[in-house]
This record gives sequence, C-alpha cells and structure tokens, in this order.
Amino acid sequence: MTVTLDDARNKVRWAKHHLDQLRPQIEAFEKRESHTISCHIDADAGVYRFFVHGLDPIDPDWGLQIGDCLNNARGALDYLMVRLVARVTGKDPMDIYDAVPIAEKP
Repeated sequence: MTVTLDDARNKVRWAKHHLDQLRPQIEAFEKRESHTISCHIDADAGVYRFFVHGLDPIDPDWGLQIGDCLNNARGALDYLMVRLVARVTGKDPMDIYDAVPIAEKP
C-alpha cells in the first residue's frame, strides 16, 4: 500500500483558504484609525492604566473562521503524524486510527 500525505496537504490547503478569506477583512480593520488610547497614571501607587476608546465592533463570524482555520491546521498535523507512522511501520493508516482513543481521533 502506498501511503501519501495528500490528506494532510488538503487540510493545510483548506486552512490556508480560510485564512486567505479572513486576512483582507482583518487588514482593513487594522487600518482604520477610529480609536484612541489614553493613559491614567497613579504615581503614588506606581500604576499605569491604558484604555482604548472608539474601537469598531468586529465581525462576530471571525471567531468561527479562525476556529475553522486552526481546526484544519490541527487536522493536518494529525493526518501527517498518522501517515508518517504508517509509512515507517508499514501499517494501514486506518489501523493506526483504530488504536487511538476516540477522544483523540481527528
């Protein structure tokens, strides 16, 4: 049996797809200069407090998209490790998956 790394490559490709979709939105958000920063100093206590004002709300879907990106990147590492073990040991990748406890399966 020939063991390929295609599954891992596909997961990396999909993670990159999510990141490529999200990056322009984040860059546009970072370029907005609608916020100000103020600092309150309590010299007696030696405390500096910084406050950010006027930030625009972020898109609530960003967290989901970042989660998808990270999940696919993690999945790529899982696939890579299983395929590398299969290649070195000559085992079928599915036999390796069967040996992993269910909570740890990708």
